[in-house]
Parts: sequence; C-alpha cells; structure tokens
Amino acid sequence: MNAIAYYFVNAMESETSAIARGLRRRDPDLLDRLIEQYQHRLLRYLVYLSGNRDLAEDLFQETWIRVLERGAISTMAGTNSARGSTRWRGI
Repeated sequence: MNAIAYYFVNAMESETSAIARGLRRRDPDLLDRLIEQYQHRLLRYLVYLSGNRDLAEDLFQETWIRVLERGAISTMAGTNSARGSTRWRGI
C-alpha cells in the first residue's frame, strides 16, 4: 500500500474509532454532528426507497435511535471499535 493510501486508511480508522467512543459515551454533540453531516443525504435516500416523505421521516428518526442503541450495545458486549465499526453497515 502506498503512503497516501495508508494515510487515508489510518485517518478513516481513527475517525471510526472516535465515533465509536462517542457513541459508547452517548455523546450528544457527536450525534448532532453526525445528523448535521448526513441528514440531507440520508433523508433523500429514505424518500427514494420508501416513496413517501412521512414514512421516510419516521425511518430517519428510527435510524438515529438505532445508532445510539448500537453504540450502547457494543459497549455492553465489550466490542472493540474495529469490530463495532462494521455495525454501521447493518443499521
């Protein structure tokens, strides 16, 4: 792996670890930042999938509840941040 790719992989792993730590602490600022960063894309995607704005908004809220729950579950189960990061894909 070249140096540039290695840098970006490490930066992404570091960011993922920071997100996992924040979720374990139930950091409200982290959730605010995540929602701010992803809200528009996520809502558009959910509207596209469901074809219904009201349903998409319900799914949007449920998604963030699950993010918080999964962060707490990974803490209780003793999941390390590397394994916990795969949980994002299952939400």
